[in-house]
Amino acid sequence: MQVVLTQDIPTLGAMGDVKEVKRGYGLNYLIPEGLALLAVNGNVVATAARTKKHLAAKAAGKDGENAAVTAANGQTLEFTLKTEGETVFGSVSARDIATKLGVDAKLVVLEAPIKTLGTTTVTLGHGEHTATVTVNVTAA
Repeated sequence: MQVVLTQDIPTLGAMGDVKEVKRGYGLNYLIPEGLALLAVNGNVVATAARTKKHLAAKAAGKDGENAAVTAANGQTLEFTLKTEGETVFGSVSARDIATKLGVDAKLVVLEAPIKTLGTTTVTLGHGEHTATVTVNVTAA
């Protein structure tokens, strides 16, 4: 049976692809879960239009991410953590940095949360659009 995929399925194909699948897989899983539609002319045309919109929105999102990364380049962020003697309570995570910058947390490249006082250089972005931000952690 032929189905048209309504979203990306890593093991099967991309959104808008028309695929030949076993009847049971299509009728019992793909169609009921909303992952595919029966491949008839109306569904193929409608899914093609939806795919085109989805790809355009995805491209616009990438442009917005790239602009945000470029704007953040060279900024210094200040965070304050509670301390008692030598002990630091809490940490600065990728989500904290992303929130202050107004970007998505997946753009912040941080191997582990920052748990020490002082300055740390953090990389933002992926691929060819990267930026560096200085994170300054002080005691409360």
